[in-house]
Amino acid sequence: MRRLLYASAFLATAAAAFFAPDAAAYINPSNKPATSSVVKVIVSDGHGSAVHIGNGSFLTSTHVVEGKKTVSLKTSSGKTLGARVLWSNKEYEIAMLTANGAGVDVSNLTCREAEVGEPIRAVGNPIELEFVSAWGRISGARREIGPLKSAYVSDLTTVMGMSGGPVFDMSGDIIGINAAVQLASIEGSTTLTGFGFVVPSKDICALLGRAA
Repeated sequence: MRRLLYASAFLATAAAAFFAPDAAAYINPSNKPATSSVVKVIVSDGHGSAVHIGNGSFLTSTHVVEGKKTVSLKTSSGKTLGARVLWSNKEYEIAMLTANGAGVDVSNLTCREAEVGEPIRAVGNPIELEFVSAWGRISGARREIGPLKSAYVSDLTTVMGMSGGPVFDMSGDIIGINAAVQLASIEGSTTLTGFGFVVPSKDICALLGRAA
């Protein structure tokens, strides 16, 4: 039996061991912002991640801010911002926040399709760690799976707290948003499979009315 687990972190979540592949092959040669455009989304019962795409607009996952009208954002420099939830789309698991983004770097949201095998980098706030990167590849083309209308399969190290965080291509552009991980039940025990699900930027662009 396989099911999805949203990758936001809540207070009852236990710590877990996790491993990342060698980052040497995935070094981003560009000067585009990455970690400095990412924020930690803090809610009453846990946290997730988000990314600034300009003009005080931050993308995150719907389940990170579900039922919330306001949240707190923590920047990589340690500054705390108040944010409002503008809208959310459960079908695509994407939400938009607005805050005073002054001093927070901006990352570009590309509207192109990612290629299977393409190297990627995710940034987020796993469990008790903050502003951590994980490297991997797009493992499967976008598809409808479980509650997600559209998602790439990735082999990124994805744990609770990474949800809502950006996934970058090697040009430093946002290629998607981390949403969930796949779980498997084996002989009564639940385990992570090593595969995660990324909401494609191509679909996010469509939600925002941007042309590909």
